[in-house]
Formats: sequence, structure tokens, C-alpha cells
Amino acid sequence: MLKRSLRKNNKGGVIAITALTLPLVILLAALAVDYGMALLTKSKGEYAAIAAAEAGEIRLPDEAGAALLAESVARGILADAGYANNHEITVTTGSNEITVMVEIVIPATFARLAGVSSIPTVSEVTRP
Repeated sequence: MLKRSLRKNNKGGVIAITALTLPLVILLAALAVDYGMALLTKSKGEYAAIAAAEAGEIRLPDEAGAALLAESVARGILADAGYANNHEITVTTGSNEITVMVEIVIPATFARLAGVSSIPTVSEVTRP
């Protein structure tokens, strides 16, 4: 008799399932937004690193001049993209090649709910 009454009384089941899964769905959507921002930031960092490496490659016999030019090009591109303060640029030269590494740290927006305060992105390009 009890089994029949439980089978017939299924009111509120959808609400219970929704209440249990909705926070997870919201958290996953929020993390997707932060992940998308990280991918966008990484692509802008890669663009800056490629442009800087190609600019520095022009001056390559002069390693100091190549490094200085590459760093200034990368800083200019990142400043135009809105990353004027939260980046680090490393330029190394040697044996007629130049390597530019751009690291941009973006603050997490929704990932803070999962305990992540910032998201670092690193792009590295080497040109012979």
C-alpha cells in the first residue's frame, strides 16, 4: 500500500532535482565565461609575442637592439589591448634567434566562486 502511494505522489520531484543541479549548472557557466576570457587574453598575448619577435628579428645581429625593440613593440600592443599593467615580457636573444615570452595575469570573475583568484596565461615565440 505504501509503495502505491509513493508511486502516485511524484509532485515536487522536478523542483527537487532542479534545486540540486541548478547551482552546478550556474557554476559551470560561470567558469566557461572565465575560461573564454583566458583564451581571448592568451590569443592577444600570442599576437603581441609574434609581432615583437618579428620586429626584433629585423635587428638580430644587434642582440641588445633586438631585445629593446621587441620589448617596446610587445608593450605597445599590450597597452593598446588594455593590458598595460598586468603583464610581464621576457626577451632573450642569442645565436641569431630571439625568444619573446608574454605572461598576462587576469583577475578571475566568476571562478572566485571555485576559489580561483587569477588566471595566468603564457605565450612564447621563438624566431630564428
